[in-house]
Amino acid sequence: LLEISSRLDLRVGFMQGVLDAPEMVAEPRHPAFENVRLRVLDSETTAQRDAWLHGRTGYPMVDACMRCFQRTGWLNMRMRAMVLSFAVYDLFLDWRLFAEELAELMLDYEPGIHYYQLQSGSGT
Repeated sequence: LLEISSRLDLRVGFMQGVLDAPEMVAEPRHPAFENVRLRVLDSETTAQRDAWLHGRTGYPMVDACMRCFQRTGWLNMRMRAMVLSFAVYDLFLDWRLFAEELAELMLDYEPGIHYYQLQSGSGT
């Protein structure tokens, strides 16, 4: 029960973070990172984002995780971090270009956790 209580405390803390700083869902926590990645979806970035979201990147581990996410709505935290890292560091996508689509896949979506993890994982 202590572990469950601890997890619930963390969840409440993340929820409070969004209440205290609602801009975190649309802006980087650190303004210097505002324009590091392009926020425009041209045909190439749209194709890359869609391939990533549907598990068709050609990278077996990434593709398996995204297909699992599509089918089940759940990935463990390490795999979530890995697919996020791939999107922002390998495809160089701005986290805002896929935040909503990724959230729609999650059975356990919580905005405070989701946007905090997106920003932390993408270095903003």
